[in-house]
Amino acid sequence: MKSSVKIKNKLESKGYAKINSEEFQYSQLELNEFIKLKEDWGNLPIDDFLMQIDLSYENKTYRLRRWGRYKIDIRKSQLTQLKHRPFFQSETYNKGAGGIERNFAPIVDKTYENIFLKNLIFFNVSNLPLKLAEISLNWEIYLHQIKVITQSDFSGKPAPEGIHQDDVEFFSVHLIERNNYKGGEVQVYNLEKELLHEISLDSVMDSYYISDKKVMHGVREITPISNEMPGERSVLIISYKSV
Repeated sequence: MKSSVKIKNKLESKGYAKINSEEFQYSQLELNEFIKLKEDWGNLPIDDFLMQIDLSYENKTYRLRRWGRYKIDIRKSQLTQLKHRPFFQSETYNKGAGGIERNFAPIVDKTYENIFLKNLIFFNVSNLPLKLAEISLNWEIYLHQIKVITQSDFSGKPAPEGIHQDDVEFFSVHLIERNNYKGGEVQVYNLEKELLHEISLDSVMDSYYISDKKVMHGVREITPISNEMPGERSVLIISYKSV
């Protein structure tokens, strides 16, 4: 997996970067593995913790998700699957969802073992602006498989908590599938919540990268283009946290 986009430089200077799908280069094996990975968004359970975050919204079934984590040895390029546990964010960074232990459904073993996923993680980590001392730290990789649904009678909220940070060093978001929706633009803010930029994910594997300590972010709601069928926004979120 390769790209000519200077992700590291953009994360250092701006705090965010985008790669369009055509700017990635894959091997045939990676392309075959991506097809298998994409199938895993077909069996995501409902996010049961949505009702604790989006209190005012009547429909509490518009988000489906799984989560899991690896530990990574950056120097040796080794990933190790970690035991499942509840997901937690600090209220300092996420006023909406922070302070809650959310025991999301676990990522399944075949997803953990997917070669495309592992190669994407190694590619991403190699493009983070890490100093030599940081490379030797203990790092965990958080994986979030998320699908947001919208229908004629309700919108879907990719980020119902509003403008926030994720309580990690960096994270990346990769579009897995886009069907029949408008909206979903990612909004990047400075730490004073002033809008800096909007990012639209239009094609499969359009991706963006965020330096979480430098900027904040939010995501616009999605609504269906055609009311005759649901709209679906499927993404893979990968977070990189020193522990």
